[in-house]
Amino acid sequence: MPDKEKPTHQEQEKDKGEGHPKNLERGYPESTIQVQRVKRSIEETLDMREYMLFKLRNKPSGKDLTIKLSQQEHTMPPSFSTNILLENMDIHEGESVLDLGAGTGIVAIAAKLLEAGEVTASEIVPEAEREIRTNIRENGLNGIEIITGNMFEPISGRRFDHIIVNPPSIPSLPEHELSPAYESGPEGR
Repeated sequence: MPDKEKPTHQEQEKDKGEGHPKNLERGYPESTIQVQRVKRSIEETLDMREYMLFKLRNKPSGKDLTIKLSQQEHTMPPSFSTNILLENMDIHEGESVLDLGAGTGIVAIAAKLLEAGEVTASEIVPEAEREIRTNIRENGLNGIEIITGNMFEPISGRRFDHIIVNPPSIPSLPEHELSPAYESGPEGR
């Protein structure tokens, strides 16, 4: 008589029907448990982003900053020049900051961590708004306004103590068909 094959994980789970002691103990019917598994699987899949962790010291304030970022295809990842900018931003408590061309929102997040008052992140790429919101949430912050539009157009007439821009610096030509996050013209900056 051939040996019986070991049941698969799915077969084992199927055998744990509504009458399985573990399920009865919890008081849940099998269908509820399956829905919970699917929901958990979806949540885990949606949360499987790659995160970058930036640790730096802001020289003017002497504060150590740790910023967790998710970067998607709609925005350019922070570069060496971003790090230099963050290390040297001289922002004081309560000052207003405009992060123009916010991308991932890293400058706005750093400004808020440095205790800036009003912080606005402006980005031309509409799809970047979700990413900026995710990054703000991942850093446990709130109070950063996000607006979408071209340069100063959406903030016409407003004044800020600091306007910080860290534009793309990779040379690009029209035939490259890059996302606006990467477009910087044939000479770069």
